[in-house]
Amino acid sequence: MREKQRLKTESQILFEKIFEENSDAIAIADDEFDIERTNPAFKTLTGFPVSDLKGKKLSVLSPKKKAPNHYPSNDANVSTKNSSASKGRSKT
Repeated sequence: MREKQRLKTESQILFEKIFEENSDAIAIADDEFDIERTNPAFKTLTGFPVSDLKGKKLSVLSPKKKAPNHYPSNDANVSTKNSSASKGRSKT
């Protein structure tokens, strides 16, 4: 039993370290999609402090209507890949 508790504690410590030190934005929500917490990178990357988001639905983070340049680098990559594939040519 002690070993199981020790492993659980180690896992919690590891989770906290990964969560806090991760350079990716992470938001944790409950089973009703209410935001419970975010990591420091979340505020850095999005500008939203957890105090503004805690208890709100994850959907507040999604734009109501996607702007044409909402994901410009992804759109460019998709366009390039699709146009090459549709012409039957491969990049060399």
